[in-house]
Amino acid sequence: MSSLQTRLSGGETSAKVILPNFGNHARWKSSNTLVKPFWIRTGNKSEVNLELPIRWFWVQANNDSSSFVHFDINTILIEPRFSWMQKMNRGFISSVSVHYFNEFGNIDNLLNNPYFTNLGLNNQNSVIPRSQNLDINNFFEFKSIRLGLFFNHQIGFRKIGYNTIYERKVLSEGFINNTSISDKNVAQKAYYNSSISHYISRWKLKYGLSVFQSFESREIMLNSKSFNLYNQNSNLKLALSYNKYTWAKVDVESVFRQFSNNMDDLSKDANINVNYGIIVREKHYFTVKGNLRNVKFNQFIFRNKFLDAEYQYTFAKPLVDLRITVNNILNQKQMVETLLTEFGVLTNINNLRPRQFLVGVSYNLKR
Repeated sequence: MSSLQTRLSGGETSAKVILPNFGNHARWKSSNTLVKPFWIRTGNKSEVNLELPIRWFWVQANNDSSSFVHFDINTILIEPRFSWMQKMNRGFISSVSVHYFNEFGNIDNLLNNPYFTNLGLNNQNSVIPRSQNLDINNFFEFKSIRLGLFFNHQIGFRKIGYNTIYERKVLSEGFINNTSISDKNVAQKAYYNSSISHYISRWKLKYGLSVFQSFESREIMLNSKSFNLYNQNSNLKLALSYNKYTWAKVDVESVFRQFSNNMDDLSKDANINVNYGIIVREKHYFTVKGNLRNVKFNQFIFRNKFLDAEYQYTFAKPLVDLRITVNNILNQKQMVETLLTEFGVLTNINNLRPRQFLVGVSYNLKR
C-alpha cells in the first residue's frame, strides 16, 4: 500500500504568475494485492507453464487545485499467462507465450506541472489512464559453442485497449496542450528481432548482425481532428570485435535506423562507433574512440563527428595510474539529436566544450 501527497504553491516571486495555472495539491492512495496460483509441467526437453494471477487494485486520488482530475478505482483483475518451451536436438530451442495484463497511470497523471518538467507541455486528465494488453510472443534460438555460432529470432504481437485518448493542441507560441478524453480506442503493434553472431577462436574475432523492425497503428487527435497513425521503425546493427594480440584490440559498431509514419516524411539515422586500443609496451596503453553520426529528414541533414584519445601509464609502485585525455579533438561546436514524432521532427542542439586536455591520477586500493 502506498500514499503520497504533493503541493506546489506560489509566493511573492515571478513564479506567482505561473502557479495559479500550474499549481497542484494532489493526494494519492493505492493498494495492490496479488494472489498467483500457477501450474508447471516439466518433461525431458519441454516445459509448460500456466499462471492465473488474481489482483485486487485500489486507488483513490485527486487534485484539489483542479476539479478536472479525480481518480477512484476499486477492481479485481485476472491476468493469465501461458508459456511453452521445447528443446530440440543440436542446440535448438523454441518457445511460445501468451500474456494478458493491465497497466494503470500513477500520480504523475494528476500533476499539471510543466514548471518542473516541460514548460512547453500542459497535461489534463479526465480519468486515470488504463491499458489492457494482450501479448503474443514466439522465440527461437540456436547456439553451438563448438561452431562458435549463435542465432536467435523473436516475433511478437501486442494489442492494447486504452480507456483514454489524448487530444493534442499546438498553440501559436509553440505550447502543446494535452487533454485526456475518456474514449475507448485500440492500438496494435507487431515486431520481429533477429540476430546472428560468429566467433572464430583462433583469430579471436567476433562479428555479428542484428535486425529489428516494428509496425504500430493507433488513433490520435491533433488540433481537434482524429487521425489513424501508422509508425514503422527499422534498425540494422553491425558489430565486430578483434582481440587476437594482447597489444591491440579493435571494436567497431555501426547502427542504421529508419523511422517513418503516414503524417511525415522518412527519417534516417546512421551511427558508427569505432574504438581502438593498443598497448604500446608494458604499462603503456593508448586508446582512440571515434563516432560518426548522420541524420537525414526531408531536406534537413545533421552530422556529428567526434574523436577522443587517451594515454594511460600504470606504475608498479605505488599502484598509481596516470591518464592524459584529449576530448573533442575535432573541436566540434555542437551535438545535434533528432526525433521524429506525429508532429514533425524535434531537434535538440547541445553546445559542447571546445577541445580540452585533461590529466588525471588514480589510486587502486584493491591491488
